[in-house]
Amino acid sequence: MPLFARFCDENPGIDLRIEVTNDSVRLADRDADVALRQTNSPGETLIGTRLTTVASAVYGSQDYCASVKAGTATEDWIGVDCCDYHRTWTRQACPDLQHSLCVDETSLTIAAIREGLGLGFLPCFIGDSDPDLMRFREPEIQHHLGLWLLYPRDLRDTKRVKVFREHIQREISKVAHLFEGRAA
Repeated sequence: MPLFARFCDENPGIDLRIEVTNDSVRLADRDADVALRQTNSPGETLIGTRLTTVASAVYGSQDYCASVKAGTATEDWIGVDCCDYHRTWTRQACPDLQHSLCVDETSLTIAAIREGLGLGFLPCFIGDSDPDLMRFREPEIQHHLGLWLLYPRDLRDTKRVKVFREHIQREISKVAHLFEGRAA
């Protein structure tokens, strides 16, 4: 949010509307001028800029991870149905699909992990910034996604899109290490 706040402060004449969704907005239908997407295949009809890599790792609460490692708790997984990536990765990590809890949104995954209800995949920029969580497993390359700023071709040279693109590139480059799951 701080990078969006700085954009608003620097560009008071541009209205910024942020929607968080796991559904793809239809840029061609002008649902939005730009989209930030985590993907390794951004689509052929759009143009854009790969901003950085988003690494994901398996997280648990501090106490839960310590209990599992000590052998006093079992390795349980939170069922995640927020996006195809996390759904697939969770299915691969827990093929029996035995989940005592399933959630469909990232903030619910974070809350469940904090409560010690099990393990789950989170992007490192989220998991590493929460002092109540710890990595249970380190990031693996097959769980890396590109972070893309995408927009329709005909908006490429639109002033508001150019200003936003340049701002986001500059801001993300300053904190790329957080997205990539590495220390500063």
